[in-house]
Amino acid sequence: GKDNKAIIASNIMYVVGQYPRFLRAHWKFLKTVVNKLFEFMHETHEGVQDMACDTFIKIAQKCRRHFITIQLGES
Repeated sequence: GKDNKAIIASNIMYVVGQYPRFLRAHWKFLKTVVNKLFEFMHETHEGVQDMACDTFIKIAQKCRRHFITIQLGES
């Protein structure tokens, strides 16, 4: 149920937060991860919102140039 979904979400956030170099090398995946983090920020389960915000801050700091550069295929 909801608890399992929250556990999976937190595990995903932990893993993606550990590999900024992979995210920097794969723009489409980075974009998908960030969109998913924004979804998790609206989650009502306790702790998921906080972890989503923390993970986003971590990724934004480590991949900052990728957010301000227009990527190939983007407009």
